[in-house]
Amino acid sequence: TCPNFDVESWWRARTPAAADGLTVAVPTVALTASPASEALETELLFGESVKVLERIDGHARVLLETDGYEGWVKADMTLAATAPPTHRLCCSAVYVLASPDVKSLSLMRLSMGARLFVDTTDDGWHRVELPDGSVGWIPETAARTLDSTEDDFVSVAERFLGLPYLWGGRSAAGLDCSALVQLSLQAVGVACPRNSGDQYDWAKSRSGTKVIDRRDTRRGDLVFWPGHVGLCSSETAFLHANAHHHAVTAEATKDALLRTDAASKVEGVILRLAL
Repeated sequence: TCPNFDVESWWRARTPAAADGLTVAVPTVALTASPASEALETELLFGESVKVLERIDGHARVLLETDGYEGWVKADMTLAATAPPTHRLCCSAVYVLASPDVKSLSLMRLSMGARLFVDTTDDGWHRVELPDGSVGWIPETAARTLDSTEDDFVSVAERFLGLPYLWGGRSAAGLDCSALVQLSLQAVGVACPRNSGDQYDWAKSRSGTKVIDRRDTRRGDLVFWPGHVGLCSSETAFLHANAHHHAVTAEATKDALLRTDAASKVEGVILRLAL
């Protein structure tokens, strides 16, 4: 071939069957709609599996196995082949430490939903294998086995209270409305789409889901507007990641619904999920 022709990129772009499966090797990875874009579509979390579909000029087009989201990431040092995860992080965030001692060096900060390979557990600490071959330690209470689930997705969502709002964000550094709902439902073993519009279609299609009058809301009801979603944490309280407060907030349901109705110019639709 001619000396200026990148045969490797050409071959990878034309042979998706040769795509490789890797995992995210850093706390979060920004996923964008194209290699040239800087606008955040969503985030990939540490230990999540991706299928690499194509590689071009230091970028990779990937499919996130967690929810089927597809887009582009910077491939250098962000993806690696690692042992299959055994646990997932269940607190909003935790530091991985160099030794099982709260005074030891912090190696990285991980967010809820991160996948981890735990090889041993001793005296209240999980020993975690890291992508570079080193090990770290997290509190035993910070992670659960992949086959275990929690009971109440609203309680999970409440762990994010006060965290900053970030469009496209999906981590404790910042998250958006649909990420809050997705991460919370995943913790109770319910696979949910990433974006609010898809979540609305998914919720409505579930057998047993009901449309609820706003005078009859209760804990766990989801409220959808075009481009926004939140959840009722009680008969009178509403929880959502929102750009009005630039944070995950809990507020009076009546106030939140009226304000968002006005901003959206449509009345929110309340759905009671069949879980």
